[in-house]
Amino acid sequence: MPPLRASPTFARFPAKVDAALEGANLTRGVALLSKSSRYAPDYLLQYLSSGIGQALIEKNFNGSALQEIPIASLRKLPIAVPTDSEQNAIAEVLSDADARIAALEALIAKKLDLKQAAMQQLLTGKIRLPGFSGDWEAKRLGEILTVRHGKSQRGFEVSGGRYPILATGGEIGRTNTYLYDRPSVLIGRKGTIDQPQYVEKPFWTIDTLFYTEVSANASPKFIFYKFLTIDWRNYNEASGVPSLSSRTVESIAFKCPAFEEQTAIAEILSDMDEEIAALEAEAEKARAIKQGMMQNLLTGKVRLV
Repeated sequence: MPPLRASPTFARFPAKVDAALEGANLTRGVALLSKSSRYAPDYLLQYLSSGIGQALIEKNFNGSALQEIPIASLRKLPIAVPTDSEQNAIAEVLSDADARIAALEALIAKKLDLKQAAMQQLLTGKIRLPGFSGDWEAKRLGEILTVRHGKSQRGFEVSGGRYPILATGGEIGRTNTYLYDRPSVLIGRKGTIDQPQYVEKPFWTIDTLFYTEVSANASPKFIFYKFLTIDWRNYNEASGVPSLSSRTVESIAFKCPAFEEQTAIAEILSDMDEEIAALEAEAEKARAIKQGMMQNLLTGKVRLV
């Protein structure tokens, strides 16, 4: 029989087994660390989940295609062990930090769901904002915008330049020359065709990313949110690498409200985006704080007891 090993999946995502599952069978590649009088389970979980514990585990991986860690190596990991009371105190502090992060992540998920519902209702006219009435006009995108091709950045890319060079995945460089300097909605021409971007400041786009010139009677931000509701894969024109043409984009039909209602809808959705961004920043700060706490508490740099 080969020696017992744990897979990197276990090693990178340790978990505490609920008491109700005691005695359950394990799948191959999962190791069970039995309860020990030396370790508080919650402390051991936090230690193995930390950057310190993960670094120790990764040093003991072996194998090439499928990396694993022998159980014998797990048993020999040099884990810092304070007193029982300090282990429990550390685990409680870090668990409280986890609870804070989980609460923020749950709130973000809820806000994202609310925003998605608002988009489905406001961008289709199913729900109208106060003060607006009347039918929306049937249009094609080409009536309110013109799709433009990006260009190669060769000869224009400058380290530390003033303007971003954008591709379908985001910024890939900088330049001191821009292709367009007004608010615009961007959409992939080739490759990633289903991730619209919105840009308000001057920019350069490469040749795999379309940009749009939006007419004065349309709100670019409203058009951006409308783009987010379109299933762009339905308009793919290639059997290999996904592709769109400017003509296809401009031919898409939709119902369009008056400019004032477009602006009002865009403001509502923008406010929701700002709230979500603030929560995401708060969650990222909470994660960074927890990482700092782990580094200090799990190494004894800061003592609680």
